[in-house]
Amino acid sequence: MNRALRKRLRILLERAKVPRRLVRGILHLTGQYRRGLRNAHDIQLRKIDLALERLPAAFHGYQILVMSDLHIDSELRLVPRIKEIVASTRADACFLLGDYRYRLSGPDDLLLKRISEIIKEVDTTDGIYAVRGNHDSKDIMLKLGQLG
Repeated sequence: MNRALRKRLRILLERAKVPRRLVRGILHLTGQYRRGLRNAHDIQLRKIDLALERLPAAFHGYQILVMSDLHIDSELRLVPRIKEIVASTRADACFLLGDYRYRLSGPDDLLLKRISEIIKEVDTTDGIYAVRGNHDSKDIMLKLGQLG
């Protein structure tokens, strides 16, 4: 199967309308629902030190805060924990790596409100940068850019 066909098939499967009750039922039966909730609530800050031989001296000690796959508009109550971690973390730059949205579409208000709450806690000298994930529209990215 060629690359373009695999990509189309993946997008089709992501957008397939499978009844949520059916999916939840299967996850409950297999024990994966509770495991997934445990994993989602286990938000952690991991510090990773990288030693790169050719890194310019200006970047020695440079700290980057990376957040990815927040799916922040889900029914889970994750924002207080994320804010707590972010508020206690000092970084030179922050990178938001997409998948801000839980579903592929829907209203933007809740997502933007929650992301805004988190961004207010970020303390960086060189700014916050965001990229789009497969759950995120161009519109969301434009609105995120307006948050600052």
